[in-house]
Amino acid sequence: MSRSRTPLYALLAANTLSFIAEAISIVAIPWFVLGLTGSASQVGLIGFFTVLPRVIATFLGGQVVDRIGFQTSSILSDLLSGLSVCGIPILYALGHLTFSWLVMLVIFGAVFDGPGATAREAMVPELASGGEMDLDRVNAFFQGSRRLSIFIGPAIAGFLIVWVGAANVLWVNAAVFALSALITVTLIPAVAVPKEIGEAGSFRNNMMFGFRFLKQHRLLAWLAGILCLMNFLDGPIATVMLPVLVQEHYGSAEQLGLLLSSFGFGSVAGTILFSAMSTRFPRRMTFIGGLAVLAVLNLLVELPLRCR
Repeated sequence: MSRSRTPLYALLAANTLSFIAEAISIVAIPWFVLGLTGSASQVGLIGFFTVLPRVIATFLGGQVVDRIGFQTSSILSDLLSGLSVCGIPILYALGHLTFSWLVMLVIFGAVFDGPGATAREAMVPELASGGEMDLDRVNAFFQGSRRLSIFIGPAIAGFLIVWVGAANVLWVNAAVFALSALITVTLIPAVAVPKEIGEAGSFRNNMMFGFRFLKQHRLLAWLAGILCLMNFLDGPIATVMLPVLVQEHYGSAEQLGLLLSSFGFGSVAGTILFSAMSTRFPRRMTFIGGLAVLAVLNLLVELPLRCR
C-alpha cells in the first residue's frame, strides 16, 4: 500500500465504522425501548428525537465543522456519539434510566452524527489528491461505504441482541464509534480548512445565503422539497413501524436486523445498477420511474399486512 494513500484508506475505514455504529443503533435502540416500555408511541417519540437534531444539524453543523476543523469535528462526533450511547446501559444498570433521560441521550448523540459525516466528506478531496486517486472513484467508494454499512450493521445488531441482549449491544455500538475516532486520530492527518471557508460570515448570513441559492435555482428547491417529504414519510418505517411489527408477529431482533439489512442490500444493488445504466436513460425519467416503482413496492408490502 502506498504510504500517501494510507490516510485515504483510513478515512474510508473510519467513515464505514461510524456508519455501521449508526446502523446498529437503528436496531438496538428501538428494540431496547420496546423491551423497556412496550409502547409503540414512545418508540415513535424516540424516533422523532433521533431525526429532529439531525435536521437542525443540517443547517448549523457544516458551519461548526468549518470553524473547529475537519479532523477535530470527526473525532469529537464519534466520541460524543459513543458517550451518549454508553449513557443508556449505564443508567439502566444503575436503575436510573427514565424515559426523559433516554430522550436526552438520544438527542445528544443524534446532534453529532451529521457534522461528523460532513467533516469526513470534506476531507475527501485533499486526501484523494495526496493519494493520487481519481476523485470520482473515491467518492463512489465513500458513498458505497454508507450503503454497505446499512447492509451489514442491522444484521450484526439483530444477531448480537439475540446473543447478548439489547443493552449490551449498545456497548458494542459505543466501541465501534471509539474505533472510528482512534483511526482518525492515529492515521488521518489534519486537513486545513480552505481560507475562503474559514473566513465565512456569521451563522445567520451563511444560512440566508443557502436559502437564497435555493430560491434562485428552482430545480434544486423542488428536489430539496421532494426529498424532505420522502424522508418525512419514510423515516417512521425503520424507526417505528418495522420494530413494532416484528416484535408483534415474530418477537425476534434477529428478524428485524435481517429485514433492515435487506434495505441496505437493495441500496447497494441499486447503486451498482445506477452506475452501470445511468447514461442510458434521461435523468428525469430515471428519477420519476424510481419513485413510481418505490410507491408500487411499498403498496405490495402493505397489502399482505392489511389482510392479516
